[in-house]
Amino acid sequence: MFSFLQAKSGYTTVRDGTYDEELKLGGDSWSRSGNVTIKTSLCSMLLLTILFLSSIFSTLLLFFDARHSSQHDVMPFASNGPSWTCHRPVARREWRTLGEPEKLEYLAAVKCLATKPSKLRNNGTLYDDFSWVHKLIVLRKRVVLTMNYHTGIGPLTGQTYGRCVTSGPFSDIEVMFYDGGVQPHCLSRGFQTEEELEKLGGLIRPAVIKKLMKEDDYDRFASELEERAHKFLTHSVRGDLSRFTGPNDPVFFLHHVNLDRLWWQWQQTNLRDRLAAYNGRANKDCNEAAALTDGLDMGGLSRNMRVIDVMDTTEGPFCYSY
Repeated sequence: MFSFLQAKSGYTTVRDGTYDEELKLGGDSWSRSGNVTIKTSLCSMLLLTILFLSSIFSTLLLFFDARHSSQHDVMPFASNGPSWTCHRPVARREWRTLGEPEKLEYLAAVKCLATKPSKLRNNGTLYDDFSWVHKLIVLRKRVVLTMNYHTGIGPLTGQTYGRCVTSGPFSDIEVMFYDGGVQPHCLSRGFQTEEELEKLGGLIRPAVIKKLMKEDDYDRFASELEERAHKFLTHSVRGDLSRFTGPNDPVFFLHHVNLDRLWWQWQQTNLRDRLAAYNGRANKDCNEAAALTDGLDMGGLSRNMRVIDVMDTTEGPFCYSY
C-alpha cells in the first residue's frame, strides 16, 4: 500500500578500476644495415617522445579537470548549478502493480548497494552511506547516544523493539550504524501487535487523507503528513526503521516515496497555488522563515541543491510523476 517504484530504472555501472594498455615498440629488424637501424631508432625515439609529451599533457588535463570537478562538487547550494531538461516523465508505480521480473530487479539493485564500497568513508558499504547521511542530517550536533549491543553481527538490545530479520530477500543484510553510533548488526524489525496496528491505521484512513488534501497551508499540511502517514509506518514496523538510521531498512525508501506521492497529489489539486507553496520554519531547530532558496544538504551523496530545485517532480533532476 505504501511502496512505490519507478516504472523503469536506470543503472549506472560502477567502475572497479582503470587499466593501462601496454604499448609495444620495436621489431626484429636490428640485423639490417646500419643506415636502416639508425632510421628505425630515430623513428622509435620520435614516437616515444611524442607519447611522453602526450602523457604529460593528458595528465595535466586530468589534474585540472579533477580540480575543477572537486571545486564544482563542494560549491554549496549554488544558484547556477547544473540544468536538467525533462521530456517524458516516467510514472512511479505501486509495488503490487509490478511484474515478478521487475520486483526481482528492484530487490537485486538494493542488495547490490551492500556489495559496493562506501563513497563517504574508509569502511562500510554504499548501502551504509544512506543511514550515515540521514543520521548526520537529523542529529546535527546532538550528542551521540550510547546503547548496549552485541559485539559483531547480532541483534540489538535495549529500547529497539526489533529482532533480526531471518527470512526474505533482506535476511542476510548486515548494517553498520544504529541510531547515533557504529553498531554492526543484522537488519531488525519489530511489528506491533494486531491491536496496535489497528489503532495506528486510524492515522491514514481514506477520510483522513481526503481531509488532509483540502488543507491549503503547506506548513499545516506537512505537519499533519508527518504526524499521520509518516508516523504510521515507523511506529508499525519499528526496529531499524524507527531510528535515525532508518535507511538501514529498504522499506524506508518505499515509505518516503509514498510521502512524496501524497505531497505530489496535494500539489496537483491546485497547481497554480501549491506547486511553489513552501512556508513555515526553515529548520525545526530555528525560528528562521522557510524560503525556496533554502539549501538542501545531500551529505556528500549528491550535489547540494535548493528547495526550489525539487518542488516540481516533472522538472529539474527528477522527471517523474505518479
